[in-house]
Amino acid sequence: MIMEKLFKLKENKTDVRTEVIANIVTLTGATYAQSFQAALCIILMEGVIFLILSLIISILFLLKFFIAA
Repeated sequence: MIMEKLFKLKENKTDVRTEVIANIVTLTGATYAQSFQAALCIILMEGVIFLILSLIISILFLLKFFIAA
């Protein structure tokens, strides 16, 4: 086949089927890692936003407390 000659599969002791399966596994793993990374970024951003809002509310509460006193 052209693929075997082009990529020298016999020299590397592999075949087209093995390489196709390996590429599918690699693509699946990379896709999973990328989606996991995106989800993690969203979760972390929500945590940062929550922390910033909590700090702002705490500061406003303290300001209200000191102004009223």
